[in-house]
Amino acid sequence: MSSLDQLFARLTQRRFNDPRITFAQLHLSLEENIARVHGQILDRADATALLNELRTEAPTLTWQDATHALIGGPDYSRALVTRATVDVRRMPQDTAERVTQLVWGERCEILSINAGNWAFVRAQDGYLGWAHAEALRRCAPHEARAWRDGATHVVC
Repeated sequence: MSSLDQLFARLTQRRFNDPRITFAQLHLSLEENIARVHGQILDRADATALLNELRTEAPTLTWQDATHALIGGPDYSRALVTRATVDVRRMPQDTAERVTQLVWGERCEILSINAGNWAFVRAQDGYLGWAHAEALRRCAPHEARAWRDGATHVVC
């Protein structure tokens, strides 16, 4: 592993060390004196902060951001939970570790959806994970607030 790869691994591990609340699937490519960071990242601010650190640590290189932010990406939306409880899992599998749970009427953010109809979500507590997409209702932020405010009774 080159010293540049070690630097990249050290900084990404430090910045994205808690998968419950951070997300980055990144890799580095180097062509001549241009280093490009590719992959998916939670948001633009995380990408900017990482690139600034890399520029400080390796100022002789030209750093380029080729990342795609999930927040604001093509699948991004707000959603409401439409079931009593929804497990949020580390991986998009029913047998994967449960990270947290969402409850009926809770708001969350859908960051992406995979082909298996699992949604990668961020809960209100900031936790990230995979939930069944059919248990979520996409809506605008103001619709989510109005729906939740209008729910005055829970039927058991």
